[in-house]
Amino acid sequence: MTDEAKSLRRYLREIVSATPTDGIANPGFWVGDKAAERRAIDDLRAGRLHWRSAHDHARRGIEALDAGDMDLAETCLNLARRSRWVALEAKLTPAIVADLNNSARPRGRKPRNDARNRLLVKAVREQEKAGREGKAARAEAIRANPALDEVFGGLTDAALRKIIRETKIL
Repeated sequence: MTDEAKSLRRYLREIVSATPTDGIANPGFWVGDKAAERRAIDDLRAGRLHWRSAHDHARRGIEALDAGDMDLAETCLNLARRSRWVALEAKLTPAIVADLNNSARPRGRKPRNDARNRLLVKAVREQEKAGREGKAARAEAIRANPALDEVFGGLTDAALRKIIRETKIL
């Protein structure tokens, strides 16, 4: 057996072992069987049928290698890879892909925002002296100062409480 055939066999076996299909039902259904039709459509949308197709193509590729047909084995490998990718792509959600849209955060020292945070704490303390408490004091302090609104306007109340709690005023 040539090195190319060994390599093809290894790739095909990896795909067969990586794409178990035990739990995937037969996608066929009788016309008029609405439940089976819906199940087949659900399996298609979820990528299960492509997953099964990747497994089947890889098995056919191994059979082609056993028969000595390298071209068919290569074609089956390409089809198996594409089917597997389509199945995995069906599982991608916007939340998973969102991380790919941003660069890694800068490493090293965290930026010092002490002065900015102290302004927020002082503004909140002034609102508390004026009789406002809790969330109302924080919201009014930010609303009253455009510079604070620009920096802290989009933060949740929990994040604001944490900044106020951790900021030391001398």
